[in-house]
Amino acid sequence: MRTRNVLTFALAALLLQGCIIATDGDGNDRRFAREPTIGQELLDLDRAREAGAISDTEYDRLKARIIDRLN
Repeated sequence: MRTRNVLTFALAALLLQGCIIATDGDGNDRRFAREPTIGQELLDLDRAREAGAISDTEYDRLKARIIDRLN
C-alpha cells in the first residue's frame, strides 16, 4: 500500500509540474515569456511562406535577419 501511495504522489507531482505558474517580481504571469528558438522561428517562417502569408522575397529577407542574429 505504501508503494502505491508513493507512486500516486510521484505521478501527481509530475502531472502538476506543468501547472506551476512563475511570476516576475511584479506578479506578471511568465508562462509564455520564453522566446522561441531560432529553429522554431525558421519553421514558423517557412509555414507562413507555404501558406501564402508572406512572399518569397519577404521570406528571404526575414530568414536572413533571423540568421544574422546568430552572429
